[in-house]
Amino acid sequence: MESEDRGAAGAPRTRSFKEKLYDVPWCAVVLCMCTITAHSLVLMGNLATAQTFGNIGASTGGWSDVGLGVSNSLEREIGHLMTVTSDKLTEALNNTLMIEQEINLVLGASGNSTQGLLEGLSSISLVNTGSSMGSTHQTTDNTSGNSEAILRDSPSPAAVNAAKERLHEEIAVLIQDLNNRLQEFWTAIKPALVQVGRWLESMGTKMQGFIEQFSTTIDKAQKIFDQIMAKVSGAADVKDQMLYHTFNIFDITHKGTISADDVDQVASLYGVTALAGAKGQELHAKYDANNDGELDEQEYSLFVEDESIPNTMSYVLRIFSKKLMQIVGQMDKATTRDGVADTVVQYFQLMAAKNLTKVRWVSDTLTNKSLPIEFSADVFRQLVFQERDPAKLTNLPVGQIITTDMVDLNPDYVGEIVELLADPVFWASQGFIAANQPIVVQQVREWVDNATATLAQGNAHQQRLPPAMRSLLELEFSSNRTSQKHKALTDKLALLTKEAVSKRMRRHQHAKRQARIKLHERVFHSEATRHLFRHLLGHAGPDSMVGASEDTDVTRVIQGGVPAQPETLEFAQRLVNNATRTSEEFQNYSFDYSKTSSNPIDNFANQIQSFVKKVQQFLDLMMSYCTERGIDDLEQQVMDFTEKAEADLTKVVDRLVDEMVANMSLVQKNTFVFLLIVLGLTQRAGCQ
Repeated sequence: MESEDRGAAGAPRTRSFKEKLYDVPWCAVVLCMCTITAHSLVLMGNLATAQTFGNIGASTGGWSDVGLGVSNSLEREIGHLMTVTSDKLTEALNNTLMIEQEINLVLGASGNSTQGLLEGLSSISLVNTGSSMGSTHQTTDNTSGNSEAILRDSPSPAAVNAAKERLHEEIAVLIQDLNNRLQEFWTAIKPALVQVGRWLESMGTKMQGFIEQFSTTIDKAQKIFDQIMAKVSGAADVKDQMLYHTFNIFDITHKGTISADDVDQVASLYGVTALAGAKGQELHAKYDANNDGELDEQEYSLFVEDESIPNTMSYVLRIFSKKLMQIVGQMDKATTRDGVADTVVQYFQLMAAKNLTKVRWVSDTLTNKSLPIEFSADVFRQLVFQERDPAKLTNLPVGQIITTDMVDLNPDYVGEIVELLADPVFWASQGFIAANQPIVVQQVREWVDNATATLAQGNAHQQRLPPAMRSLLELEFSSNRTSQKHKALTDKLALLTKEAVSKRMRRHQHAKRQARIKLHERVFHSEATRHLFRHLLGHAGPDSMVGASEDTDVTRVIQGGVPAQPETLEFAQRLVNNATRTSEEFQNYSFDYSKTSSNPIDNFANQIQSFVKKVQQFLDLMMSYCTERGIDDLEQQVMDFTEKAEADLTKVVDRLVDEMVANMSLVQKNTFVFLLIVLGLTQRAGCQ
């Protein structure tokens, strides 16, 4: 039905449908529909993006849980079990030396007892023979009677059997002690062998393939996450912190500015290939605005933001954190004195190029008598070896820095440490190589002499040192510092020359040789003992002497396995906690600055594979002893030894007694014949 409308004259007219259609605001409707559609699409996109990020977060959390699970598994199972296994193997090695000593004691005691009984039988027989021969001077008609008396007075079978029984009883007691020692050995080594056998199965070829695939997948997931975070993360204001911490790393000689040589050392120490060689020199010269050969903080901020070396600060700081965590990770799991000392020296090597305040704190702990002096001496020894290692982390005089701090803090205790290092008894008891003692003592003395001279003469003496050394050794000198202690320390150590220390060690080694000779003579003084060693062990020379093995490698393993004292472990844990917090802080700064969680060259798979290969090499070495058959064979050898040792020893002793009794009778017969001949010649001469 059409609607009506009126024209200008008032006459009504009818409107068409097309005219009514133009009255609807279609443009507004379309625009509204487009707006609603666009907003709906944006909402759906946002929801999808949110879901994607949620999935990424869940996936990242899952991979994080997997990584933490692997780490915890390695820590709880592999790390703990390896420590226990190592302790068991060390205990078994110590028991092996005790068994060697016990065997020598058994053979020595058995041989000496046999010789004593034989000498007793021989003396009785000779006394009887002498009395019978004395009667020949009274008459010449009873020759046959004297002969019968001599043969009759030889050791009777009953006497010989009684002597054998006494020997058998002594041997049984000695063998029982040896069997007890063997049981201790087997109790110590069997759990270690069983555990290694389990690793042979769990770390087999198939499992290695799974581990390799798993580690590669983790690397891919991490790189994908880094790419996403680099695109969507917002800016974080951490540049000032990054500049502060990385400037201290580049200022490797701690003089407040950065030289071209500092750049070269940092490039080498942290593997910054972009700054290696001429590239680092060129960039250093480019941003050295005042041409003084050094970069100050302002020049450094421009240097590290050069487009040719992107993300240099985050890379260097992350590598430093990684190295620090590797060191404290080993320190956290170290349970022996040598293990803790080695990680402390590594910590010194790394921190000497970054933070001398923490170096001084650790030096103070080593000299305030809160730790065993043997531990501090071990740290000094390893500092010397690190100083001479071509593959050391840095060319800084780390040993000199540490020694100067120690002498400044407690010179008396430093003197006690050096004297302990110069003690040949201590050195030999630790299994250290004798030839290294004079070298270590001389190097430590040089460090002490430099430290006392620096502390006593102050800046005047520092001016005569190389610039790098002068900046490293610069300390705050107080007016009340007494130089008497430093002079007393120098005078005290003046006698510990290389020649004097070598002479001490030679005297100690000579005394040990004399003691071994006397011990050997005491054990092998009888022919019966030498006979037992030759028949049962195949030798009876000086190497058969009673006592612990003289193998320095064996001694070093046993002494190196000495558990660290509780105070040493507590100190190590404090160091671990402090370093862990520092590393986490640096990693967070690096992530906020670069928006990535790792460096491009980081590869978790390579680290896992390297670990697996080292484990596999150890397992291959132990293969023949750790399978079920190998363990059974070794146990059977131990059992066979305990069962047959007494029988073999008794058999050899009985044969030895029989041979010596037979020889004794033969001597008596020969003596009788000789006396008869002499008597006959005497009588003939008397008749003539």
